[in-house]
Amino acid sequence: MAARKLRSSLRPASCVWLSGLLLLAGLWAPAAVASAGVPVTLEEVIDHAHAASQLARLAEAQRSVGRAESRQVESSLKPTLTVGGLGARMEQTTLIPSNCVSLSLPIGGDGDDTEEFEICLPPADVTFKTEGWNREATVSLRMAVFPTGLVRATRALAALQEQSAEADHTEALNELTLQVIELYYGVLQAEAAVHLLELALEEARLELAELDWQVAAAAASQAEYLQAVSRSLELEGQLIQAQGALERARIALNHVAGYPLDTSLQLQRPQAAILSVPTLWEALKAAENRPDIRKARIQVEQAEANRTVVQNQTGPTVQLFGQVQRGDLQYTVGIDRSGFAQLSLSYSETELESAGPEDQEWGEFLQDLQTPTADGWTVGIRASWDILDGGARRAQLDKADAQAELARLHLEFLLAAVESELRQAEAAVKGALGAWEAAKKMVEAMAEAEASTEEMYRRGAVSERNLLQVRLARARAEQELLQAEYEYMKALAQYRKAAGLL
Repeated sequence: MAARKLRSSLRPASCVWLSGLLLLAGLWAPAAVASAGVPVTLEEVIDHAHAASQLARLAEAQRSVGRAESRQVESSLKPTLTVGGLGARMEQTTLIPSNCVSLSLPIGGDGDDTEEFEICLPPADVTFKTEGWNREATVSLRMAVFPTGLVRATRALAALQEQSAEADHTEALNELTLQVIELYYGVLQAEAAVHLLELALEEARLELAELDWQVAAAAASQAEYLQAVSRSLELEGQLIQAQGALERARIALNHVAGYPLDTSLQLQRPQAAILSVPTLWEALKAAENRPDIRKARIQVEQAEANRTVVQNQTGPTVQLFGQVQRGDLQYTVGIDRSGFAQLSLSYSETELESAGPEDQEWGEFLQDLQTPTADGWTVGIRASWDILDGGARRAQLDKADAQAELARLHLEFLLAAVESELRQAEAAVKGALGAWEAAKKMVEAMAEAEASTEEMYRRGAVSERNLLQVRLARARAEQELLQAEYEYMKALAQYRKAAGLL
């Protein structure tokens, strides 16, 4: 097998932070492990996950819900126009009994004679039948006219709701990025494990061939040969297990990144210079805008605005109103203490088609009584306040105060923990970087040893098995380098996440 040489190249930085995060020098993957498939980089896999994975679609749906809730809150401040109408057919039968009064009036001079009189109103029982139509129409307009505390608080709640949705979306994508990095390197590590076992199995088979010749020449025992056979079979079993683990790792990556499960990806290893780690001061400054702290600030503002809303809702209801009646039309205007005005116009008409035929004069008289008309106006103040409510008003205010205090304490807790979290993350990055550099030097040393052994093999100074043993040692060093690279990438991603730079 031809020796693999250490390769390094420099890739220009892009606007995506991960382009810098992946700037690692002298890294390479064994060619024997990379299977045929679609060549992709870690940046491309992360971009694909952000665009097509189920987790990304879920995060986008949650952001859409937050935006819709924001619009719903904001809609309460916009003018609303309501129209209504009524059309009804009516029929009514009224029986008005005749009421009679008897009078006795004296006649003649002596008053001994009287004459009886009977007066009946109406002269006879009247059956009054009414048929007609009742029509009503209403137009009502409600709008905020003054920037009161309630109006400002409601407007703030609408804006904060959308900002909170954006912070949640950013945090969800950050978590997805970390998950993709872990799975990506899980596949690379599984490939390296398969490659290492393939070399070990090849070395075991060479040993078995040598022992076969030695047993025939009585230079080795049958027991040694059987031990070599057992070791070869054990390595074959381990190789099968490693190949299964590699397939599971690829399926897991495809699932999270949004690729079809049967897609074969050829993962590329970055080959460039190391990105400088942000200083602690830069990280502390940037951490003020990371998603969880930004959301905590939003929650504080939401709690303050919600307390203003509760104070308004639990206070007295006061409204100035005016009303004008002109025939069938009624105009109404009102302004409450929350800064909202309501204008309404209503029209009501009752049209009677017939009256009782028994007595037309009485029917017309009663019809006039049932269709009165009036003009006038009314101006006043309408107020109401729950004097006794079982403590509900006080409980709502206490709850709003407690929620505001809880939001402030949560923000203070996050801010107090930022420096400690960043210092620990920075130390983890430095430690992982040191381990990666040491592993890289080990790989370089093993590459030189392999080149020297190959030269000796060409001169016949060492056997093929000796050469394979050196290559196996180098593969182990490469596997350790890959693990160190993963630990460094993970630590750096966690550090950037803690600083709000992921």
